[in-house]
Amino acid sequence: MRAVADGLGNEAIARRLVVSPHTVRKHLENVFRKVGADSRTAAVARIFPSL
Repeated sequence: MRAVADGLGNEAIARRLVVSPHTVRKHLENVFRKVGADSRTAAVARIFPSL
């Protein structure tokens, strides 16, 4: 989520973590569900409220 907060897209995050963009997308979907968010912006706001 820090990479998302830094403005990176799924492909850039995948390269940084050496995983596929599909893996990044699935993990983000799971995070969104767990924090009750429906977008990257909402998830970042809930996880990092001071940003």
